[in-house]
Amino acid sequence: MTVENHTFDPFSEASPWEVASREAEAERDAKAARMAAKEAEAAEVPDKPARAAGGRTEDSGANWDDLTKRPMDWQRRMICLDISTPAKILGVAMSHYCGPNSHGCSASIDTLAEKAGLSRRAADRAIKALREHDLIRDVGTGYNWVKVYHLGIPK
Repeated sequence: MTVENHTFDPFSEASPWEVASREAEAERDAKAARMAAKEAEAAEVPDKPARAAGGRTEDSGANWDDLTKRPMDWQRRMICLDISTPAKILGVAMSHYCGPNSHGCSASIDTLAEKAGLSRRAADRAIKALREHDLIRDVGTGYNWVKVYHLGIPK
């Protein structure tokens, strides 16, 4: 095929589609390099506490497995630990308010105490025990200023 005294070999030159494909691939590679650089930069900075909805801060959880979306896994691990029985019962009650579509346990202390069959004071002590063993973390407040807890296990 000859175009204006120029011999065109369709197999030696890139088609417009190949050029566009190469440009898109180069753009994807550049974007991936930028993302890797950002991740490397974030890894160099020490973990900053996560800012919660209520203005409270908690550890970012680098050495903590957040199992809020998998409450049954959390229950199995929590039951085997050496904590008080009321804390275990309250933990099971808390896990009933978590699941795959949950943002954490946002039930009030009174609701949790009623569900667990504990007094309000016993429920407060059980939550304190769960927090001391790093099994729950306060991540802020939800509707009606009720505390929201995430369930997890230390690594």
